[in-house]
Amino acid sequence: MVLTTCNFLVSQFVLTHMKILPFIIALLICQVSWTQNIYGSVSGGYQRVVQESQPPLRIVNSSHTLADPWFTKPVYLSFSEVLRTDLNLGHFLTKNLGYELSGSYLKPLTEITDDGYTNSQLSGRFYQASFKVILSKKINRFDVYAKMGVNFAKGIMYYDQKVYGLDYQVHGRNEARSIYEYSDGAQWGFNSALGFSFNLNHRLSVFSEVYAIYQPFEPERGQMTHLTYDDENMMQYDNDPYSSEIQFVEESNSYYYDIGETSQPEKMYKRSYSLGGIGINLGVKVILFAKKEELNPAP
Repeated sequence: MVLTTCNFLVSQFVLTHMKILPFIIALLICQVSWTQNIYGSVSGGYQRVVQESQPPLRIVNSSHTLADPWFTKPVYLSFSEVLRTDLNLGHFLTKNLGYELSGSYLKPLTEITDDGYTNSQLSGRFYQASFKVILSKKINRFDVYAKMGVNFAKGIMYYDQKVYGLDYQVHGRNEARSIYEYSDGAQWGFNSALGFSFNLNHRLSVFSEVYAIYQPFEPERGQMTHLTYDDENMMQYDNDPYSSEIQFVEESNSYYYDIGETSQPEKMYKRSYSLGGIGINLGVKVILFAKKEELNPAP
């Protein structure tokens, strides 16, 4: 009985998909007939971050207060420089029109402030996917092009704060350190670029492009991942949600030392950390597939 049922389901699956098989074959044939070339490329670059406007600090909660009143979390730090690596797969439908799919790793340079009493560091790692439409024009051995599209990024931010030079006789410790992890901030954005490539041969080329990108990151939650006093691990003693968790919302429920309800995570005003700006990319492109006349153009 079971074998008969399985045979019936398999036969139904085959019959159902046999109906769409001609459509799939036709689509693949059209895809090949439309394709001028398919390429892969790898690139890397540097980007200067353009900051977004933020609410004035005087009207929002600007610190996260832990158990000790001197150990606070300012939110005014932001990224200013980003290094990126891209893997791209492109498809030209005609000689001048195509599209590109990209996967990128974004690594902001760590932002550090130190006033001789508190050292604060903001770092992170992000992954971005993007889709771009390409318009290209061939000029001798050069290809001049423009790109425009949308992108989506997600990742994690880390806020590392160390308070040092404390008076042991007064505070009972010389140094305190906490690390918070900000997450759940995936956002959509858009991008554009102008560039040119130089063809070394029929399949290999190098390229350079200047781009502008809009990419916000708005974390929804924060979680303490490290807390030490004089290198002694204090995480096991700090189970208070207010002191170890953050929820980023439209309104804040605490100001400086007003700790409020400690059984709930502290609510802080939502802020947008920019990963967008203006940058330059350098890369290498390899033609994976091309029409014969593309590889061997007429003289």
